[in-house]
Parts: sequence; C-alpha cells; structure tokens
Amino acid sequence: MMHQACLVADGNGGTMLLVMGGKEGNLTSNCAHSDTVIAFDMKCIFEPWLKTADADGPEGSFNWKSKAKMNSARANFASMVLDNFVYVFGGIKGRGEGENAHMPTLATVLAEKYDPATNEWTEL
Repeated sequence: MMHQACLVADGNGGTMLLVMGGKEGNLTSNCAHSDTVIAFDMKCIFEPWLKTADADGPEGSFNWKSKAKMNSARANFASMVLDNFVYVFGGIKGRGEGENAHMPTLATVLAEKYDPATNEWTEL
C-alpha cells in the first residue's frame, strides 16, 4: 500500500517495473513503513515469445527480484524518473510517539537517487 512504481531500463537492454516503499501490514496502528524495492522483468509483457527459464521459477516464468533497499523507509512519497535514474522525495516513515502519535514521522533521508545499472541508492 502507498508505494510508488515506475518503469526503467535494467542496464541489460531490458525494461523493469520497480515497486518501492509503502506500508506493510493491514492496520493503521500495526503497519511498518518499508524501504524495500522489488523489480519485475517486463520482458514477458513486451516480448512474450522470448520467455526463458528463470533461476527462481519454472520454465517460462518471470519472478519479482529484490533490489537494493532505499536509505530510508517511506510511504506517501513522490518519485520520478529522469535519464533512467529514479528519484524519490519526502514521505512518511512512521507514526509519532506518545502525545504526538497522531502526527506522522517524516523520512530521515529527504531525497535519494537509484541507479538501476549499479543497483545502488545515493542520498541527495
């Protein structure tokens, strides 16, 4: 929930769908904000005749792959792709404490950039 997704070149001539951050759990009071990034190889969508065996699944399957985690867990954030770099901005990393439990806690790293070719995040 409340994740961001985008399409980028994977560095090997293909395209991948990246899904980043969001919330994990089913209750507002019992959910964790995520720094997780997963990718789906779009080859099966753009070139279905090229399906090959995947190391993690049966022949002809395409699976989600874990990528480098963001430097800060976040949900409700902005993202954009520019020159095949993914930029993420702002977001909420959790609930406040005590009297401020109703106030969100902001992501500690305000902006960062992901390079799909190197699978690395850089704080901006």
